[in-house]
Amino acid sequence: MRELGDFMARKRATVRPEQVGLRLTPGAKRRTPGLRREEVAQLAGVGFSWYTWIEQGRAENASAAVLDRLAHVLRMTLNERLYIRRLAGLDSKVAEPESTIPVHLLRPYAEYWSAGPAYVIDHVWNVLVVNASARAVLGLRPGVNLVRAMFEDETVATAFTDVRQAQENLVARFRTHTSYYPCDERVRALVRQVSEAIPRFRALWRQHDIAEDSCGDVSVETEDGPTPMHWTTLRFAERSGMKLVTYHPLHPPVTDAGGPPPRLDPLRRP
Repeated sequence: MRELGDFMARKRATVRPEQVGLRLTPGAKRRTPGLRREEVAQLAGVGFSWYTWIEQGRAENASAAVLDRLAHVLRMTLNERLYIRRLAGLDSKVAEPESTIPVHLLRPYAEYWSAGPAYVIDHVWNVLVVNASARAVLGLRPGVNLVRAMFEDETVATAFTDVRQAQENLVARFRTHTSYYPCDERVRALVRQVSEAIPRFRALWRQHDIAEDSCGDVSVETEDGPTPMHWTTLRFAERSGMKLVTYHPLHPPVTDAGGPPPRLDPLRRP
């Protein structure tokens, strides 16, 4: 709480009165850099004493709503808002991610993955970046939505040996994923639209099965036939909501020397 109080005080000192719409008396001198405590409290709609306790590190039960109002007054970035929530021991999940990372900066993470398919998705599971193997094996391309494609795009769906099981697993993973964004209209709109258009998705969604979107094994169709693979989800900065999903064969091919090759060529579908 002392760390929280110190950070709030330092942020308060950086905000000029005119930035928050306060009018100053011409010629009046202010001994306080930035905003005064009472000004912050008034603008945020909290008690002056309560805000003072926060800066003094004595407000041990500050609510998320209060901190969010103070963060708005103090013109905090999303990262700063999450930081003060964590200091206060509160939930720091991002309700509505800000996808501020340029796509071209994400491309190497997928393209340099040489063991198999790799792709980057946003928090609505729109595909942003794919490597050559993800195109060849999974049938993915930038611009498609992974949830829709699993049901509407035969090329994507039949990339998996057991299509129905793959669909069930994806819906359960996406169901868990959406719990982080219960109020995000983009996520809710996708679920609503796909439910209306695809009866099988609607039925699976209503089952309310959940599964952790972290890692797992799946059989994928390649030029060598059904190929067991392990997939892993890696998350970028939480505020972005973006994820990198990578695949690699469970039993990689071996060289004449008996060991795995230093670099696997992208697998291809038959």
